[in-house]
Amino acid sequence: MLGDANESMSTIPGFHQIQFEGFFLDRTNPLTQIVHGRKLSYLGPGGLTGRTASFRIRDIHPSHYGRICPIDTSEGINVGLIGSLAIHARMGYWGSLESPFYKISERSTGLRLLYLSPGRDEYYMLAAGNSLALNQDIQEEQVVPARYRQEFLTIAWERLICRGKVTILKMRYSLVSVWYMKIFILLFHIRKYEIQTHATSQGPERITNEIPHLEARLLRNLDKNGIVMLGSWVETGDILVGKLTPQMVKESSYAPEDRLLRAILGIQVSTSKETCLKLPIGGRGRVIDVRWIQKRGGSSYNPEMIRVYISQKREIKVGDKVAGRHGNKGIISKILPRQDMPYLQDGRPVDMVFNPLGVPSRMNVGQIFECSLGYEQEASRKLVFSELYEASKQTANPWVFEPEYPGKSRIFDGRAGSPFEQPVIIGKPYILKLIHQVDDKIHGRSSGHYALVTQQPLRGRAKQGGQRVGEMEVWALEGFGVAHILQEMLTYKSDHIRARQEVLGTTIIGGIIPNPEDAPESFRLLVRELRSLALELNHFLVSEKNFQINRKEA
Repeated sequence: MLGDANESMSTIPGFHQIQFEGFFLDRTNPLTQIVHGRKLSYLGPGGLTGRTASFRIRDIHPSHYGRICPIDTSEGINVGLIGSLAIHARMGYWGSLESPFYKISERSTGLRLLYLSPGRDEYYMLAAGNSLALNQDIQEEQVVPARYRQEFLTIAWERLICRGKVTILKMRYSLVSVWYMKIFILLFHIRKYEIQTHATSQGPERITNEIPHLEARLLRNLDKNGIVMLGSWVETGDILVGKLTPQMVKESSYAPEDRLLRAILGIQVSTSKETCLKLPIGGRGRVIDVRWIQKRGGSSYNPEMIRVYISQKREIKVGDKVAGRHGNKGIISKILPRQDMPYLQDGRPVDMVFNPLGVPSRMNVGQIFECSLGYEQEASRKLVFSELYEASKQTANPWVFEPEYPGKSRIFDGRAGSPFEQPVIIGKPYILKLIHQVDDKIHGRSSGHYALVTQQPLRGRAKQGGQRVGEMEVWALEGFGVAHILQEMLTYKSDHIRARQEVLGTTIIGGIIPNPEDAPESFRLLVRELRSLALELNHFLVSEKNFQINRKEA
């Protein structure tokens, strides 16, 4: 059976969300790939469901020790049903989870690693080990920057070296104060767009650069084969791959002018529709790679696949989300030139300024310790922290340690040069740039599609949807007394069909936009649904002049 390839491809992710045997691999960063590959689930065919599973099944069991992580689980209805393997757990020969232990006895001379299944735990005396809970959720949302600085980290008993696999940005200096933010993180965001050609019942689809009824500016980047050229700059709506799909057109379905052209001039009307690969909203960038994959074989159904890779150079912007390693996350509120940033007593400007209100309310003082210890390490130039007082004597910088306010220092306004009233904490923390970027979230709509049933604008950025005006937004507009704006929101810009047509006509011709007089489509939909329940609802319009009921049904 042959069908629309775009519709079938759009249903595959939804199918994998329902069926729990397989998922699309999360490729946000290398950490998410490792974590996603170690998931385990009680759901799926032959398993449990989120609504019937009891609390006893979701709870932590003693057999989970060393085998299943008690912290990393899903939130919501699937809590306790979808978990992760422990870091050293493995699958045994008979399909059970095994956890490694060091066997220590009086007879043993050295440490020997022993893997135990849950059935063998009762034959040994297990000692409790050290546990370490890192802020994994934020680390899974990181993106890898273009430039990184290799650093040594010491976490509990582990010594790690980061080689660009985990996103870590080393700040020169940061402040905890109410001021501005500045940070430099360069990111190259690469997206893959692909399209396939299929053999339909009317003939095979073909790749071409001759697409009828399309503007020339949309086809400017295509080569002679109909594929976007390497190195070209593409904008939203541009054609990446030109494709035509044949379709059967009956003689009776032709328009009168088409039949006239066929009869007089013998012009063949197009019998194919364009199914090109277009660049979606927010996908502007540079084409860095194009791959045309052709499968070999004698089968008549031999689809071709074309993949286009587009790179975006994303610098930090107002609205991007950054976070530390202690749950201290926030949004970039303002970016200033380097000379306007606050600077230290030796003239060096800081990179980022945090709001101090985020420290006492969340009580994550780890960020304060990280700032102070990183500052001490930079001042002493040692891998171990030392006192700032000793560092101030060794480096001949007395402002490193000031007895009046230990741990803080005076900084100066970059715009006026005057010192601030209160001293602030200076430090060297690690800041992570998260995947929640403003380029992927900003959205606007001037005109677009409407839902067939409610005649209201669609929902969501992917569908070029409108802005949500719900019940609470209506209350806010009523509270400010903006009656005309409220009427526009609920009629012209929403689901009043006749008012929308009149607005279009008066915009083209000119004149005063008339006020809507009849009911909007959402009210008509409510009446139709009540009638389906055998409830007749008659509604009439009341005249504004003499408040007489107009018996003409709205």
